[in-house]
This record gives sequence, structure tokens and C-alpha cells, in this order.
Amino acid sequence: MMSFQDLLLFALYIPFFLIWIIPVLILKPHFKKFSINKFWESNQRKIIFLLILLAAGFILFSFFAPHLFDTEKNVESMSPFIAVSAAILTFLAFLIQYQTNQHLIQDNKKQQAERQFYEMLKIHNENVKNLRAETEIAYNNKKSSHYSIYGQDFIRALLEEFNYIYEIVEKHHKFISKPKLLKKSYYIFFYGQDVAHRDGEINDTINNELNGIKCDKKTIAITNSKLIPLINTLFQGRVDQLNSYYRHLFLLVKAIVYADNDLFSYSDKRQYLRIVRAQLTSAEQVLLFYNWISDLGGGKWEESENEDAIKSQTKKNHFFTDYRMIHNINPKDCIAFSPEDILHELQERNRHYKKLDNNDSLFEIIKEKIEGSKF
Repeated sequence: MMSFQDLLLFALYIPFFLIWIIPVLILKPHFKKFSINKFWESNQRKIIFLLILLAAGFILFSFFAPHLFDTEKNVESMSPFIAVSAAILTFLAFLIQYQTNQHLIQDNKKQQAERQFYEMLKIHNENVKNLRAETEIAYNNKKSSHYSIYGQDFIRALLEEFNYIYEIVEKHHKFISKPKLLKKSYYIFFYGQDVAHRDGEINDTINNELNGIKCDKKTIAITNSKLIPLINTLFQGRVDQLNSYYRHLFLLVKAIVYADNDLFSYSDKRQYLRIVRAQLTSAEQVLLFYNWISDLGGGKWEESENEDAIKSQTKKNHFFTDYRMIHNINPKDCIAFSPEDILHELQERNRHYKKLDNNDSLFEIIKEKIEGSKF
């Protein structure tokens, strides 16, 4: 039969076990969502303080143990409490070392992801630099002049080409909606007038007018000098030049958006995407929007949250809304859609887009005009 001292000693171990059992019972329903790393990060000082306090309590109590249990065996009475205290301190040392190792692993993963980001950004900039056009033109039997254009100036010229096409299509289709006008125009721009004519996207009248414009190089030079380097390839399609550009840009943005949330917060991802967006001119952002809304390629930049997707909990891309990849569009560059039209189109796709704060608008340049504090 156990003595009173043995019962008292056993009772003193109960609080030690409760310290570990109670949190487990409380957190058990939330284990799927529970993250040890996050719990440690938010409660690190409290946990260390409590464990040290608990260890110190056992050591302090060990000095009183001989008087409570057995005055003849002082060392034996103190040993269990000192052993428990040593176990707590050992566990604390192990926990700190484990978390330190976890931090090192996380830091290495983060550095690797950052290196990948900057490497992909470098490739993107090289892709832009490799976009070029050049031509030789002679007027009235004079010495020919060489014209060349590359990089972001080339993309600016592409937007001018699209605008040229859009104005012609709009002139011959006065009673169709803007989205249909844009799709017809972008089809010609992306695949070329020959493909568009063959596929029935444009009629003979538009096709003949485009042919006439290409032949009248002098008029082009007078009305829009930015198109001069493109004369030899005007209206022949840009799919070969832009496909890889859009594909890589999409993969770059997707890599950031879907990076591990434990490594990069939403705020971190937005900051990296600001760096990407800083490389994009207004003309690039406009063409990116046209490429997406025309359904002719460029990746799933913005997807609708329909009922089927919500039920299946399928994660949708919201690179234009949640991550603001077309945040700096200049209204002067956008003739097919006004900024208000773009804002409405994107809000239809994602009405509850993410924000960093109340002033985090979808579009920087039209914030005061149509957003204000409402959105």
C-alpha cells in the first residue's frame, strides 16, 4: 500500500502532465489548420518563459522535498524533481535548436525562390529586348533610309498597329459591341489579316483597305511615324513574337502568386509583383489586357468565381484584381476600352478582390476619377 508521501509525490507530477495534455485536448479539433511554426513564432517568448519558470519551480521545490517526504534520504527525495527540471530544460534546448534549424531551412527556401524570381525577371527583360523590327525605305528614288525599333518602343509600335486596325474595323462595323470589335481587331493583329480573312473574321472590304494601307507607305510615314519600322510586316500577325513573351510573363507572375504562403505573405507577393509591373509600360499593360480579354492566348490572368468553382473549391487566378498586374494603364493608350470599362469588367470577375488597405485601388491613374474611397 502506498504511503502518504508517495501519494503526495505522485500528485505533484499531475500538473506537469496537465501542462502538455490540456493544450493537446484544446487544439485537437484545429490540428489540420494548426501550424507549430506559426504558434511558436507568435508565442515564443511566453513558451520559453513558462518552461524556464516551470523548471525553476521544480528545482526550488526539490529543496523542500526532503522535509515533506523523507528526512533520512535527502538526495533520493530531491532527484525526481531535479530530473524533471533537467528534462524540461533539455526539451527547451531541443525546441530552440529545432526552430533554429527550421528557420535556416525556411531562409534557404526563400533565398532559392528569390533567386528564381530574379532569374525569371532577367529572362523577361531579355525577351523584351529581343522584340525588334527594322526596314529600309526609299522615297522618290532617293537613298534608302534605315529604320529600326526594339524593346518597349517596339511594343509601343505594336499598340499603334492595333489601334490602326481597331479604327478600321470600327469604321466598317458601327453596330456591334466593343468586346466584339476588340476580338475582331485583335484577331487581325495577333494572327494577321490573311488568317483573319480566311477564317471569316473580316470581310473583303476591310481586307482590301488593309492591303491599300500597306502599299501606301508614304501615308503611314506621315500619319504615324512609329509604324515605319513595321511596314514590311504590317498586319501580318504578331503571334510568333508575342507568344513566348506572354507565356513567360504569365509563368513569372504565377510563380510569385503561388509561392509558399509560409515563405511569402500576400504583402510580400504584392511587393515582388510591383517590381515586375515596374518593368511594364502602359502600352504593355494595355496589350496584356487585350490579349487576355480576346481569349486568344496569354494565360488565365483573371478567372470568374462561378458557382461551380466555389462548390468545388477550385482556386482561381486573380492576377489583375488581387495582384494588380494592370494597375498603371494610361487612358490615352486604351481606345478599345475606357478605364471605367476595364474596372467594370474586372469587378464582374472578382467583386471581393484583396486589398492591402482601404486605399489599395485597382487602378492608380483613375483612382480619384472613378474609385475614390468607394472601392
